[in-house]
Amino acid sequence: MRHTILTGLLSLTATACLADVGGGDCVGERCKDGTTDAGMSTDTACSDPAKVTELTSPLLLRTAADFDTLPKGCWSLNSSLRLEGQAISSLAKLGDLIEVNELEIVDTSLTSIDTKKQLKVWSSLLVSGNTKLAALNNLAVKKWEGATQGAPFTVTYNIRNNALLANLEGLKYIQTVDGDLRLTDNGKLGAIEFGELTRVGGAIVITNSGAPSIGFAQLTQVGRVEIGSNPALTSIRGFSATSIGGDFVLRGNPQLTQLGTMSALTTISGALTIDDNDALVDLTGLTGTMQRVSGAVTITGNANLTSLGSLSHATAIGAGSILNNPKLGTCKAVEVDHCVPNSTVSISGNLTQNNCACWCGL
Repeated sequence: MRHTILTGLLSLTATACLADVGGGDCVGERCKDGTTDAGMSTDTACSDPAKVTELTSPLLLRTAADFDTLPKGCWSLNSSLRLEGQAISSLAKLGDLIEVNELEIVDTSLTSIDTKKQLKVWSSLLVSGNTKLAALNNLAVKKWEGATQGAPFTVTYNIRNNALLANLEGLKYIQTVDGDLRLTDNGKLGAIEFGELTRVGGAIVITNSGAPSIGFAQLTQVGRVEIGSNPALTSIRGFSATSIGGDFVLRGNPQLTQLGTMSALTTISGALTIDDNDALVDLTGLTGTMQRVSGAVTITGNANLTSLGSLSHATAIGAGSILNNPKLGTCKAVEVDHCVPNSTVSISGNLTQNNCACWCGL
């Protein structure tokens, strides 16, 4: 999407001038065809469309002077807003801005989202490289499900490299993600909870965070999952997905003791990788109903792993390796190799056991 540096002239259009849905000539990308913000707070002072000024061109704000010609009173940006650079230390001069389509906050010196009103974000969100930003509390992020001029919005959420960011409060309303949900290199981030999220078309990537727990209570569909290098992570509270469309990677989470309940999961269409999770004891929460892993199964370097759960009951898994898990009995690994049709599993460096009997199918 093109970004234009704000100059003295802005294209202003009152929301009251938007055509009815079906007229084919609504202004901007987002057509005003009724509310889609259930659960998100509404500012009653700006609830009258006739009193809201609408801008329809992308804005790039880098200096204090760039704020000077923004509308006075209630206004809406039916396009993208990018806030960039260390000169951006406050958002108070956004005034009565109530909503934007796409929001990017990049390399600023913001300490908080100090907008005058809660800011609704209807499309993608990027928050990157903000070394002082501690919270996203004044955002309300949720995909626009109404009519659009052109293709529907395709949303991704990318929160990365924000050294002091401690919570994701502004994202608590998200329900669907068309692309990726990426939370990376946010070392102070607390518990990650997405209680309303049901679908992620791309990948969920959570790496190098400070989160002690991760929860996806309503998640039923996801393309790929990667959870890695989270030093404080102790638990993953499962999701109700029956399948993962790509890889499942769980790597380098030294305090992770439990995977919660993923009792509906039957299929992983990519690889299954569980490496270097030193406190993890068993895989029961993940493998209880596992039927197929289409890619390689790699389970290595988990210092306290004693059980593979019911992985040996799968009807098919790809080739792989079960290596260097010093408390995992050799018989557990051999059972996977013997009992799963067409699997070829390399086994070494585990707790040695002799005369293994495989109880296939039980």
